[in-house]
Amino acid sequence: MSLTYIEWTSSTSKSEAMVDVLPNAPLILTSDNNSWGYFRVENGQKIIVGYADIGLKPQAIWAGDTVFIGINEALFGIDSTSLAVKFTYKMPWVFHEFVQYKASLLIRDEIGFVSIAKDGREIWEGITESPIDAFRLEGNSIVGTTTDGDRFHFEIGG
Repeated sequence: MSLTYIEWTSSTSKSEAMVDVLPNAPLILTSDNNSWGYFRVENGQKIIVGYADIGLKPQAIWAGDTVFIGINEALFGIDSTSLAVKFTYKMPWVFHEFVQYKASLLIRDEIGFVSIAKDGREIWEGITESPIDAFRLEGNSIVGTTTDGDRFHFEIGG
């Protein structure tokens, strides 16, 4: 699976984010929407995002026929052709980044990692006791340390 990151564009308001969108443009919302922006996908359409700004900007990647969007405690799967929402997955904690592992996609949140299928099913999960400070991929494992100085080691499953 090849991942293509999609650039995030912040907006000052929902109406600014909605400028030049086609009818029925997808609108991704998290609770307590106080910030807005969008991802412009390859066909020129926008995926509008309203979210609670907790200091981490939304991220999106294009992986095959799915656009994955991570923001706050949610992961969204969007059909890359129709831009219809395929699934919503509640993260165990706050989304941080996408990590490519071989032909799979791992999603890192504040306290661990999950692997999600393109239909939103959880394939695998590894959770720490406290927030992750640093990590690296080693073979079929994720090793690292937490902010408490504890070491962790997960065999990547699935």
